[in-house]
Amino acid sequence: MITITVIHSGKTYISQTPESLREKGVPEDLIQTGIQTYNAIKRRNEIRQKITQDVGDQQTQLGITTDAVTLALVGMAGLISGLSKAQSLSEVRAATEDLLPFADMLLAKLDSGDVKLPYETKGLGAEKAAEEVLTNMTAVANSMTD
Repeated sequence: MITITVIHSGKTYISQTPESLREKGVPEDLIQTGIQTYNAIKRRNEIRQKITQDVGDQQTQLGITTDAVTLALVGMAGLISGLSKAQSLSEVRAATEDLLPFADMLLAKLDSGDVKLPYETKGLGAEKAAEEVLTNMTAVANSMTD
């Protein structure tokens, strides 16, 4: 049995069954929206539990994220440094040498399907995923200044 919370005509119905909301005259579209929200939250929690079982707890996931960001940051720093000093096309190419094997490996694994990106699995394009990241970064920054 599921319970949902809806607001109708200025009144908040907390933890009510769809049946009891129908009896109270809450419109079906609000009830269906509540059920959809309930199902989305339930599914998200199930996915998070599966990630914890398959990948590790939040500390492990944070460690993986830290490793990925560190690889990207060090690679980017080396590339920027090399490019800023490049005087010729051969020096530009030389600046990419350290990253090229990793880039080629990553792109090949993405193309073959051996590596999957979470934002793609969630059905987000790169632009939508970037918007989500920027929104969350802004929320964190706002929390720090409130």
